[in-house]
Amino acid sequence: MKKLWAFFLSLLLAFSLAGCGGSSSVGDNSYSASTSTGTLGMFSLVSPTLGATLEEVPSFSWSASENAAYYTLEIASSETFITNNDAYVYYKHDFIAETSYTISASLSQKNVTYYWKVTAHSGSKTSVANNVFHFFLKSVDKEEVAFPLGEASDWSIHEAGSPLSLSIDNSNFFENNQESLCLKFELEDTKPIGWIVVTKTVELDTYGTDSLYLRFFYSGDDATAFIRLRDNDGEFWRHKIQLASNSKQICIMPFSEFTQDTQLVTVNNHVFDYFHIKYLEIVFEQTWGDGACLVSEIKTIKKSNYSSLFIKNLNFKNYDTSLWKWENSYNFGTDISADGSSYTLHYDQDANALNTVGMALAVR
Repeated sequence: MKKLWAFFLSLLLAFSLAGCGGSSSVGDNSYSASTSTGTLGMFSLVSPTLGATLEEVPSFSWSASENAAYYTLEIASSETFITNNDAYVYYKHDFIAETSYTISASLSQKNVTYYWKVTAHSGSKTSVANNVFHFFLKSVDKEEVAFPLGEASDWSIHEAGSPLSLSIDNSNFFENNQESLCLKFELEDTKPIGWIVVTKTVELDTYGTDSLYLRFFYSGDDATAFIRLRDNDGEFWRHKIQLASNSKQICIMPFSEFTQDTQLVTVNNHVFDYFHIKYLEIVFEQTWGDGACLVSEIKTIKKSNYSSLFIKNLNFKNYDTSLWKWENSYNFGTDISADGSSYTLHYDQDANALNTVGMALAVR
């Protein structure tokens, strides 16, 4: 009788628990969001069409795959979709809900063939489109490509180098109606290694240009300055800046004059692939002292468009020396050589006795 009573008691307790609010059943614990569970349908790539020749990165579209929850788009400059080599471009975007997508990144290589494919997903199931298309992306030659300075926070300071302060100068220092990046460093902050590097990441197509242009000013103790660029396949190339202390300079650096920097950096083809620049660095070496630098109007150019800035043959006879003005009213005798290639100054100490400070010539 006791065994029968215990059986009825346990049965009653089971019914009571089943009716209590807030309890969880096995069905509740196994809940999962609803997903497409059917077989993924076949689908095809639509645009850009097979073998198209384009000058701009296109929008990509494909037909729908039945039961697909989302899609993955892949684009590569290698037919095998190489993902880990800087010599090739590889782009991937996942979780695309629609059947079209416009990429925001730049495909850095031009005048090459790109391959693209799309994969449909449903849970753990995947299905690749029944075709892989390719298109040819042409380069568009440019006259100039500007490197925007941005904000001071857009530039990074190499942590192993000496510290410095960065700011954006809005005083129109170079009289070009543009901002300048201002770099200042001090002797007491100089590390024993004596170098400073500031970097700005850029992703710019520079097809058609052949030189780097910038306005540059330096004031301070002796130093050596370089511009360093990272090219399309990840190599570093640099060009020295000939410093003229306390002088505003226009620097034009042909890419053909850049030399490869191989120390602790990637080396691929030993060719300056300057048609696509990945980032730019301003480098100071041998900086054991105070210094201030301003840089403005950084851009790539066609050197031939600036031929008026270069003097091929200097002939002083072509200039009216009577218009030359000497700072602080100095008086100099002049002597131009017969062929006009040299200009000699004759300093008269008695005539300039009152001028005991520096001298400068302003040529207009």
